[in-house]
Amino acid sequence: MKSKRKLVIGSVFKIHLEEKGDAFGVLCYGNEVAFYDFVSNSDSLPEDLLGKKLAFRVPVATDELENLCWPIVGVIKVPAELAEPGRYLNKPIGSTESYVYQNGELFQATDSDIESLEILTVWFSVHVEERLKEYFDGKVSIYDTAIRKQLDLPLKRI
Repeated sequence: MKSKRKLVIGSVFKIHLEEKGDAFGVLCYGNEVAFYDFVSNSDSLPEDLLGKKLAFRVPVATDELENLCWPIVGVIKVPAELAEPGRYLNKPIGSTESYVYQNGELFQATDSDIESLEILTVWFSVHVEERLKEYFDGKVSIYDTAIRKQLDLPLKRI
């Protein structure tokens, strides 16, 4: 059985993306991880990581985070907005209505919410890694696109 580790807000994960180098994610609220528009070949914690552009923030399967899917290279203090629950788009299958989900509550979604928010789904490490590679290649996520098509939502643009 793999050993589990205790996760704390501000844990910085290093995600190896083969020839692209290493990307970085910061644990936010719960199992939500913010991934940044930054790659490096250094083994050290990036300076000013939180000052980099946010690529995306999504919930990641807790058991994968606890079971060492990516190494933790440090812990940083996160701003209040990262320590708070994120906002995600929820559209029940078969429904014509879309909602904003935040911390167990649902609110009616606006057109802006539908276009800008991440879909409420839990990502596995392999899918996050693929999405990061696509992001750094300037491509839209094939997984996000597939879910949006299934739910009849507008596709994201680069």
